[in-house]
Amino acid sequence: MVQTVIIDLQTSFCVGVLVALAAHRQIFAEQTTLFSRYVSAGALFGGVYGLAVGWMCAYFPDWMWAYAVDAASWPLWWWYPPFVLGNVVAGAAGTMMAQAFLSRGSLLGAVGVGLVGVVLLVMPWSLTFDAYMHITTYQGWHHVPRTATPLQSHAFAQSSINVIGAFQVLFGVGLLGKFLLEGRRLPRL
Repeated sequence: MVQTVIIDLQTSFCVGVLVALAAHRQIFAEQTTLFSRYVSAGALFGGVYGLAVGWMCAYFPDWMWAYAVDAASWPLWWWYPPFVLGNVVAGAAGTMMAQAFLSRGSLLGAVGVGLVGVVLLVMPWSLTFDAYMHITTYQGWHHVPRTATPLQSHAFAQSSINVIGAFQVLFGVGLLGKFLLEGRRLPRL
């Protein structure tokens, strides 16, 4: 479960690709339009994901930005609505790009889109992993010596992540399951 602004858009993009892959039989059989119901589903996941992490944005804004900026000094309404909108667009874009390959019968192309998303997710996460694993403020992170609580020792942050993560996983699995079950009777690619 990843929870920082720096990697959330890529997470929504990757799940958007998974939506298209889960619906690959329907996409191929229907020859979908650019803004299909699958793209809407990818956008829906991105929106739900962005809204779900709103709790973390409100309580741990500096952590959400991996301590790169002093986000706690910004009004939440400055950056949170564009963040949610960005997740909507990223989820839709992931689905749309994978759908373009699937509608042409290229499962490999769609998987390639997903792999690009994973690379774009892993690269910044590897650079911000230490920040992700600690809870503090911008000032606490940049203070010498650093004053940060390990994520595993911060009960409120840990329980928040667990509840939000469980909700996101259940929603995502439900969405993917709907398309997988719907496509069972259609021929494979």
